[in-house]
Amino acid sequence: MSSCTNSALDAGCRATIWAAIVCAPMAWASTSAALHAYVDPGAAGFVVVSVLGFLSALGYAWRARLSRLRARLRELRKRNADGEPANGEEGS
Repeated sequence: MSSCTNSALDAGCRATIWAAIVCAPMAWASTSAALHAYVDPGAAGFVVVSVLGFLSALGYAWRARLSRLRARLRELRKRNADGEPANGEEGS
């Protein structure tokens, strides 16, 4: 069994710490005696719509970034095809 006392933590130690951080709140919530939660359909729908909105925003951001990258590559290809020197090269 390794201890997590050195400054350069190994992968096993990091995984143990991560598991403790993630699992401790879940274990606490599942054993709480005063926990009587009810999730109505409206709240569940809100969560679903929020997740779908977040995913669609990620898709849009990805598409916008990809579009700018393609435009930049087209510009570079056109510049190189016209005979202009590439970045870092001096013209004669």
